[in-house]
Amino acid sequence: MPRWLKEPFVLTFRAGLRELAADRRCVGEDYRVLLHLVGCLEWDNWVRVSQKDVAEELGLSRQSVWRALRRMVQYEILQPGPKLGHLPTYRLSPQVAYFGPLKRRREQRRQAEARQRLEALSEALRAGQPLDVMT
Repeated sequence: MPRWLKEPFVLTFRAGLRELAADRRCVGEDYRVLLHLVGCLEWDNWVRVSQKDVAEELGLSRQSVWRALRRMVQYEILQPGPKLGHLPTYRLSPQVAYFGPLKRRREQRRQAEARQRLEALSEALRAGQPLDVMT
């Protein structure tokens, strides 16, 4: 059996991947760094990265890796997390990929949908529109 078949796997989501592919703000280096991060995902979409190590493994400058990480945070592909020692941590958007218990993924999805409904209701209130509470 090939070694890679024994490796843990990551679920990717077609809509999230199509959205990333269509996003013209991201450049080639962003996708290379993103693929590297997906390959390093830890449980529940957390990843610890050393910009120096990522740069060396991908043959990029540290500054290029830093810019790619900054863009991915700006575009909400990554969320910054706490530092562990000297290493920054990030959490990959579960809209793109997921590594962890599926039950938790379903909970996160329900929470995201509830947030979207609340934001829509809040926007309707601000605009003075009649509310349809049943939707």
